[in-house]
Amino acid sequence: MHFLVQTKPYPDEAFESYLLRLARDNSYDGYSVLADILWQWLAEQDHELEGALPLELSKVDAYHARQASSFRIRALKLVAQLADVNAGDILALAWRRSNFKFGNLAAVNRNELTIPLELLRTDNIPVCIECLSESSYIPFYWHLKPYKACHKHKTLLTIHCGECHNLIDYRASEAFLECDCGCKLTSSEQLNDADFKIASALASSNSQKIVGLVSWFAKAKQLDVSDADFNCAFVDYFSTWPDGLT
Repeated sequence: MHFLVQTKPYPDEAFESYLLRLARDNSYDGYSVLADILWQWLAEQDHELEGALPLELSKVDAYHARQASSFRIRALKLVAQLADVNAGDILALAWRRSNFKFGNLAAVNRNELTIPLELLRTDNIPVCIECLSESSYIPFYWHLKPYKACHKHKTLLTIHCGECHNLIDYRASEAFLECDCGCKLTSSEQLNDADFKIASALASSNSQKIVGLVSWFAKAKQLDVSDADFNCAFVDYFSTWPDGLT
């Protein structure tokens, strides 16, 4: 078995996004179809790897494999060989569980970025329609709860489908510009200044500092990072530093 099309990962690409592009580039209907074939092929190569790659795109990232992460990594290295891509380039996209703790919070890391696990979105992944129209892939920072606006186009990420009003999740629809209901996604509204500042920080080389502050602030103030007004409260608080430290 070998992939005919070599799909190169983008350095800032989400792991699930890469696997979906790999499937599409090689004429599979989606990741789930490819995963079913890989399930059988991996078992033939090494019986320990049977089931190492789940069939659901939302469960494929390395941090989901709590007890068998080494099997998941071995399976991904074999997938890299099939794709004729450096295994390190693919593994660099994955979130892995870390021994580091943010207080009592579990952590995951991706390359040199370590964040609290609770900052990763689980139920949906909002998108920037303009970004996807320019480059068809999902950046990893769209998976982060505090990232609510596109720092490039200065618009809020699209969260709900305009037709069925359900939360958007490309991992469920296995399409970047289409909802699970089959409707095309449409652009969102203009953003506020706080969302833009947080988005710019999360997409920068200084992201490690901001995720630590966000985690501390959410815990100290007992706030939900997913709340629409969280970023405004965060920016307002730190704009009065050090007077805000009360």
